[in-house]
Amino acid sequence: MLPYSFPGHALAFLRNSEEVLATGKKYFGCTNHPFALNLGGSIFYAIFNPVDVAAVFNAGPKLSFDGFLHGIMAEFGSSQTAIQKVLNVPDESQLGLSPRQSVSELAHHFQVKQTSGSELKLLIQHIVCFFQENLLLEGLKNHTSPSFYVDCDGEKCVSLKYWTAEVFIHAGQNAYFGDELLKIDPTLPQVLMRMDELSWQIFYRYPWFLRPELNRLTSRLRSTLHQYLKLPKHQRKSVAWFTQFLESEYRRVGLDDEDIAAQMLFLYWGINTNVSKVGYWMMAHIAFDPSLAEIVREETEPAFQEDESLDVEYLANACPRLNCLWLEVLRLSASSTTLRYITEDQELGNYLLRKGRALMISARQLHHDETAFGEDAHLFKPDRFLKSPKLQRSYCFRPFGGGKTLCPGRHLAKWMVLSFIAIVFRRYDVDLAKPQKFPRYQENKPAIGIISGCDDVFLRLKARK
Repeated sequence: MLPYSFPGHALAFLRNSEEVLATGKKYFGCTNHPFALNLGGSIFYAIFNPVDVAAVFNAGPKLSFDGFLHGIMAEFGSSQTAIQKVLNVPDESQLGLSPRQSVSELAHHFQVKQTSGSELKLLIQHIVCFFQENLLLEGLKNHTSPSFYVDCDGEKCVSLKYWTAEVFIHAGQNAYFGDELLKIDPTLPQVLMRMDELSWQIFYRYPWFLRPELNRLTSRLRSTLHQYLKLPKHQRKSVAWFTQFLESEYRRVGLDDEDIAAQMLFLYWGINTNVSKVGYWMMAHIAFDPSLAEIVREETEPAFQEDESLDVEYLANACPRLNCLWLEVLRLSASSTTLRYITEDQELGNYLLRKGRALMISARQLHHDETAFGEDAHLFKPDRFLKSPKLQRSYCFRPFGGGKTLCPGRHLAKWMVLSFIAIVFRRYDVDLAKPQKFPRYQENKPAIGIISGCDDVFLRLKARK
């Protein structure tokens, strides 16, 4: 157990969870051995050894995620009855696509199907068309968001944080929910942006009465989704069939519209927020290093056809420098924490993990492991994965988690970000609008997936001839 003063490690963990974990590693001699933390009276084992991490992801039901998922669903507004219906495996008398799987398991399985193979190609084709129609300079200048197109010393410029968030949220919203959500509430992406900034309070069980703004935002999002569900199905068409499939499964097990709206909020938040942050960090790194912009343009040019349509598979498979940039950005920005409940005593290496406790795996700690990534692991090196391709298969590289909770949308996220970058740098010269420092990682707030930036970046866009 890492030493602590009353009342445990919880307050320090809320202030900066990664600093607590890094301090613990140093205290125990940087050996990568697990150690225990007291978080609000609950004991968590922090796991660092990449071999142990692989064992956790390959473990069976002795290490369960359902307990955490139960709590998250409740925080998003689902009733206890609805949560049980979503997480429990139905008996043989209940009809469905698979009576041996819970709705939660089915959702994961079919989201994987939606974001792979031919289904992924159809989805990304729609999203690329959305990007091409909306990444227009005229549209930026006329944008209604008050923080979107701002003055920089008397000159108009783009707020990178708001630009990437709104573009990616609009794209994901359109693909999964069609046009109707935007008609119900045109400001919904901005509401989600703010809700996401506060979402750490949900995942770290911040007391309900101390988070009034977050409560108002989640209530507003659920209300909008509730209105959306009241519309006739034929009016709620989207290119992603997964959304209506999921709704049908919720109705099959007896959820009402309010509980379905709460479950849909979890989906809406999950598909829209982390991908925009990767886009933000990719753009920031390229904007601060003009040589990267030229590499992107040169490497992606063959992906554009005569009619300016984009071959996204070319981006994913034939642009090694762009893909290595994506991997390095993920390595430094992914800050997800894998959590598991220990349902039975579990041996892990030379250690015994006790039933009733929990364990955590920090992607950020793994991604800064100097034995895997070298003494410069804390630095951004755009060619790191180009020089050492095997790093992306390292047990220390876990930007999307692993095991049963491996992110099902990881391929879609990659294709979206690469498409966005390719289109932007084909159309525009991108410069810093004023002298600025590279944005800092927001390490003082717990991150759920991709870490946010403490600072905005203001860009000047000029149409290329």
